[in-house]
Amino acid sequence: RVGADLGFTMYAVSDAVVAFDRVSWDGRLLKAEELQLATLTSLNQEFATVIDSEALLASLTLAPALLCVLGKGVFWPHGLPARATAR
Repeated sequence: RVGADLGFTMYAVSDAVVAFDRVSWDGRLLKAEELQLATLTSLNQEFATVIDSEALLASLTLAPALLCVLGKGVFWPHGLPARATAR
């Protein structure tokens, strides 16, 4: 989120993040899959574009890119190459 706030074009790689089952504030068990989907959905189009590793790897073979991994996201200062697709 901070990268987007600073004006960077941000991408979150959906199959390169992990979530764990958690108990919510009201005692409900939330499955890891639900949490990951909700988190990526919240980030998508607001703070980042969610892509998968296939799109990431395709973008790296299509054009040179400055790749910076920042904990939970990946960004290219000038965006993904044109042929890389978001999913």
